[in-house]
Amino acid sequence: MHYHPIVNTDLANRWQRGTLPFDGPVLVVGDGLTEKALLVTVRAALGLLRDAHGTRDLYVNEDWHDHDGFVQPERAVSWTEAQSWTIDVERLRRSCSDDWLVHTLLYPDDFAFCLRYWLDDEGDGWFDLCANRGMLEKVASSLQAKGIALRIEPSAKEYLDRRWGG
Repeated sequence: MHYHPIVNTDLANRWQRGTLPFDGPVLVVGDGLTEKALLVTVRAALGLLRDAHGTRDLYVNEDWHDHDGFVQPERAVSWTEAQSWTIDVERLRRSCSDDWLVHTLLYPDDFAFCLRYWLDDEGDGWFDLCANRGMLEKVASSLQAKGIALRIEPSAKEYLDRRWGG
């Protein structure tokens, strides 16, 4: 049986078709992101996403894509709980898997965005966000004002195809 190692069937199908939230650009912050910078990044992004989508149900999952493709079900999470993970580095670390390259992934019930982050044992982090261009520009502007280096790739689907072997 061939399956795409993404967190759930809905997201896998959306990725393969290049539909929401993978139908536009992706904001990427990585390559040596410190744990404190990751904390600032996730906190800023979640705040802006909550302002725009806070009435939507939110889900969290462990994305094993970059590790070994293991798939497990998502669970509902409140916006308040997700934002509590950004109070300090230790809480952010606890929101992450202990396994190598397993990202914490958040998305709303309407699939308007897909936010992923990962923090390794040495304190190096990775973050990406698939969303519409307007939202990515808001998040990018907020992060750049905080001194966070980032890039916006034009196609989330192509970016994830490269990372996930589409």
